Amino acid sequence: MRHHEFVILRPITTPDFMTARFAELPHNLVRDIAGEILNLPGVAAVGYDITHKPPGTVEWE
Repeated sequence: MRHHEFVILRPITTPDFMTARFAELPHNLVRDIAGEILNLPGVAAVGYDITHKPPGTVEWE
């Protein structure tokens, strides 16, 4: 059985890594990046996380 991965894009801006704000990317850039990632072997999906920290963390869980 082949294992498929789910890749998350999470662009942020932060002055200190104690807080972070979602950094909006142009939609065409996200589409292009996601398309390139989806061409990689084993990648099944790409997500775009728009969570600020807190409550989200810099590391995606």
